[in-house]
Amino acid sequence: MKKLKVLILLVLALSAAAEYEPKPQRLELTGVYESLDPISTYGIWKSGSITYFRKASEDLSWFLGFDYSMHDNAGTGFLGDFGAYKDWSPVFYTYSAFSAGTNTNIFVQFRIDQEFNFKIGDKRDIVIPFGITYIQSDGASSLVTLYSGFSAYLPAWLITVKIFANFSNPNSLLSNSYLVSVGNGKEGAEWNYLDLTFGELSYLPTSVPLADVISEHSVYLSFKHRKWLSSTFGWFSDLNYLNVVNTYRKYGATLGVFFEF
Repeated sequence: MKKLKVLILLVLALSAAAEYEPKPQRLELTGVYESLDPISTYGIWKSGSITYFRKASEDLSWFLGFDYSMHDNAGTGFLGDFGAYKDWSPVFYTYSAFSAGTNTNIFVQFRIDQEFNFKIGDKRDIVIPFGITYIQSDGASSLVTLYSGFSAYLPAWLITVKIFANFSNPNSLLSNSYLVSVGNGKEGAEWNYLDLTFGELSYLPTSVPLADVISEHSVYLSFKHRKWLSSTFGWFSDLNYLNVVNTYRKYGATLGVFFEF
């Protein structure tokens, strides 16, 4: 009986991949568990989120999300975010996003992202981004990040390299960080990503006050998996580890499901 169930799931997954067509809408439900060491200082972080994605037209897609988080010492908080991708020409598109939280001990006060992307190459399979992010973590601390790099969309592979220049206030501190990401898979079947971020300031949603990490080196490693179980349903996960030298270590796990329609 168990072998039969596995065979049925395998057949469904393979048929989903063969017949897959992108849907205009997607709903994701996500749960996150993070343990920070020393646990007596940083404790356990738990959160859940719901995000709705919609392809409104051939050149416009947007998303809306809500996140609820609980912390042993900092209490609870809510975060809302909205973003959009807009194609302006066959070789140029933008990404814009805004988010705001209710508890600055858990979430940022607000965050603004703006990214300009240029497609190059004969097949337009190389994307060059130029981005800026502004984060107001509380009334006294803020962060401006400028970044660029490239993403190569190869058959069954996605390779991304980015360089970040981080300007932190107060004190106008400058630091640099780097991202290397390798993905393998196919839409409608599965995707796997291995991400490595390292530098003086990792551009990461760690839910830790900004001042705790700005002056220390950090290394972040993440393995992400997304699996379609049918043409309209699947699951995803993320196992990650963050080491902020002389400050803390974080062990995180994410599990979620998505529905496409």
